[in-house]
Amino acid sequence: MSDPSTLRLKHVLGWSTGGLATAVYLGITMNYFLYFLTEGAAISPGFASVVLLAPRIWDVITDPIMGAISDRTPGRMGRRRPWILFGGMLFSFSFYMMFAIPDFDSEMARGLWVMFFYLLVGTAYTMYEVPLNAMLPELSQDFQQRGRLASYMMIVIRAGLIGTMLIGPFIFAATEDLAVGFRQVGLFAAIVIAGCSLVVFFTTQDAPRTEFKPVKMNVLSELKALWGNKPFVILVLVHLVKMTGIGAAATTVIYYLVFALKAPEQAAGVILSIYAAAATAFIPFWMWVMARVGKKMAYSYALGFLILSMLPLLFIGPNTIAGSFSIPYVEEIVSGGVVAVAIAMIVVSFGDSGSILVPNGMIPDTVEADELKTGTRREGTIFGAWAFSRKLGMALGAYAVTVFLSQTGFIAGAAEQPEQAITGIRYVYVLFPCTCYLLSIIILHRYDLTEEKFKSIVSDLASRDEKR
Repeated sequence: MSDPSTLRLKHVLGWSTGGLATAVYLGITMNYFLYFLTEGAAISPGFASVVLLAPRIWDVITDPIMGAISDRTPGRMGRRRPWILFGGMLFSFSFYMMFAIPDFDSEMARGLWVMFFYLLVGTAYTMYEVPLNAMLPELSQDFQQRGRLASYMMIVIRAGLIGTMLIGPFIFAATEDLAVGFRQVGLFAAIVIAGCSLVVFFTTQDAPRTEFKPVKMNVLSELKALWGNKPFVILVLVHLVKMTGIGAAATTVIYYLVFALKAPEQAAGVILSIYAAAATAFIPFWMWVMARVGKKMAYSYALGFLILSMLPLLFIGPNTIAGSFSIPYVEEIVSGGVVAVAIAMIVVSFGDSGSILVPNGMIPDTVEADELKTGTRREGTIFGAWAFSRKLGMALGAYAVTVFLSQTGFIAGAAEQPEQAITGIRYVYVLFPCTCYLLSIIILHRYDLTEEKFKSIVSDLASRDEKR
C-alpha cells in the first residue's frame, strides 16, 4: 500500500503537471476541433460527425484494456510510469499529424486522414492519461488529501485551458488559411504534451505506489465486476451524461460567438480564457464546499447552479448591450452582446468549476469500495472506465452538435449562416446541455458513498490485511 508520509512536494507538482497535456488536448478538441473540421478542413457537418464519433467506438476496447494492463505492468519503474512516457510520446506525434492534413482535393481523403490520426490520438491519450489518473489513489489513501490532490491537478488543467483557449485562436487565425493555422496549433500542442510526459516520468520515480500483485487478466470479468460497485456505476453514469452536455456546450461555443454574436475568432479565444480563469479562481471555494457539506452535495449544487446560470445565454444577441467595445489583444471592435456573454460566462464558470472538480475527487474513493468487494485493487481498470465515460460523453455531445447543425441548414465554410442554423446553435449550446445536467442531478441522488462509509471501508480493509 502507499504510505502518505512518503508523498513529497515534487511528487505532487510533477504528477499535477501531467494535467497540462490533458488541458491542451481538451482545450483544442472540445472547443476548436469541430470548427477545424468544418471551417479549416472544409468537411461537412454530417461527415464530421462520423470523424468525431467513430474513434470513440475504439475507446470501448482501449480504455478498459489499458487500465487492466496498467494494473498488471511489473518492473522497477512501477506500473504507471512506463506508459505515461511511451503514451505521451505517441500522443505528441499523433496530435500534430492529426492537423497536418496533406493537400487533398477530396473531402473523403481529408476526413479519413483526420479520423485515422484522431483514433491514434485517442489511443495514445488513453495510454498516457489512464495510468496518470490511476496514480492518484496510490499517492494517498486519505479521503480529504485525495480531494486536495484532485484540486491541484484541476488547477493545472484549468490554467492550461486558459492558455490553450487564449493562444489557440491567435495561432490559427494568424494566417488567412485556417488549415495552415491549425497545423501550427498542432505543433504547439505536441511540444507541450511531450514535455509533460517527461516531467511526470522523472519526478514520480520514487513516489508512493502500490505493489504489483500478479492476477490473471480477464477484462470482461473485471468490467462485469465493476457493475457490482454501485458508487462507481452511479458516478460513471452521472459523468457520462454530464460530459455529453459539456461536450455539446464546449463544441458549440465558438459557433455561438462567431455566428450568433458576430464575434471575431480572436475574441472567442479571449472570452474562453476569461471563462477558464474564473473557473480556476473558484476552485478553492469548491474545495471548501466539499469539506463543509460533502462531495455529493457539492456536486449537486454545482450542477444546479450550472443550469440556472446558462439559461440567460439563450437570449443574448449581438445588441443586448448597446454600443461597440474593444477587447484586449483583439484588433476588431466587438458588439455589446459579446461583452454581455463574457460577463454571463464568468457566472457560468462558477458552476462549471465545481462540476469538474468534485467528481474527480470522488472517483478515487470507489477504488477501496471495489477492493473490499473483490479483494483486488484495480485503479487502472476503474480510471480506464472513467476516462471512457468522459471521452464518450464529449463525443456524444459533439455528435449532437453536428446533428443540430445539419438539421438546421448550417453551411460549412460560409461566413453568414441562415437564421434557422443560428437558432439551432443557440439551442444546442444552452438547452441541450442543461437537460443533460438536470438528468445528472437525478442520477446522482442515488450515490451513497459518504466520508463515514469510506472510512469504514478503509478500516475493514486494514483489518482484513492484518489477518492475512
